[in-house]
Amino acid sequence: MSRIRLALIALLVLAAFLWGTAVGFYQVFPYEALRTLKNGVERDEPEKRALFTNPDAYTVADADLILDTRPQVVMLGDSVTAGGRWQEMFPDAGIVNRGVGGDTVSGLLRRAPRVAQMGAKQIFVLVGINDIVSGNRPDEILPLYDKAIAILRSGGALVYVQPSLGCGVRCDDEQRGRQQAFNAALPGIAARHGAIWLDLNRSMAAGGRLKPDYTWDGMHLTGAGYAAWRDALRPLIRPAGDAIPLTADPR
Repeated sequence: MSRIRLALIALLVLAAFLWGTAVGFYQVFPYEALRTLKNGVERDEPEKRALFTNPDAYTVADADLILDTRPQVVMLGDSVTAGGRWQEMFPDAGIVNRGVGGDTVSGLLRRAPRVAQMGAKQIFVLVGINDIVSGNRPDEILPLYDKAIAILRSGGALVYVQPSLGCGVRCDDEQRGRQQAFNAALPGIAARHGAIWLDLNRSMAAGGRLKPDYTWDGMHLTGAGYAAWRDALRPLIRPAGDAIPLTADPR
C-alpha cells in the first residue's frame, strides 16, 4: 500500500473521529436523528431538558431579611426592571428595586417568599423574557408563575402582574409565539389570586414588539421606554402614606 493511500486513510479516520466528537459534544447533524433512532430501538423516553434558570438570583432577597427592609413598593423582575431608576422616578414612594439581571420565572418563585416577608403594600412583577429566549416553554413556567403570585399575595400586598414586554429583533417568530402564549395566560393568573393585570404592551408595544424608540436592542429599554413605563405606573404609585388605588386601567 502506497504512502499516499495510507495518508488518505489516516486523514479519513481522523476526520471521522473529529466529526463524531462534534456530533456528541455540540449536538450537530446527525445528532437528533441518531438520538431518535436510539430511543426507538431502546424504547427510552426522550431526555428531559433542564429548565433554564439563574442560580445567582436566588440569594438576592436574603439581604432584605437581614437588613429588615420595609418598603412600600417593590419592583420585582429581571434586567428590564433592574435598569429602571425607580427611586428617581418615584422619590417619595418608599420604592425598592428588586430586578435581577438574567432572572427567570423559577427565580421569581424562589425569591417570592423573601419579598412577601418585606411587608410591601404594592409589588409590580415583570419577568419571563429570559425564559422565552432560552427555550423554556409556557407550560413549564406558567405553573411556577402561578405559585409565585400566590406567595406574593399571601403577604397582603397588592400585586400587579405585567406582561413580558413585546420582544423585537432579539427574538425570532418561534420565540415570539411562546411569548404571546405566556402573556395570554397572565390575566387569568392575576384574576385567580386577586392580583391586578396591567397590560403595558398595549401602550409600549406595536404589533407585538416594543416601539423602536423604547428599546435599544429589542428587549431592554431606553430612557424613553422607562419614561413610558413610569407614566403607566404614575396613577398607581403614590407617596408613602397616601391611599393606594385598588384597580388599574389595563389600557
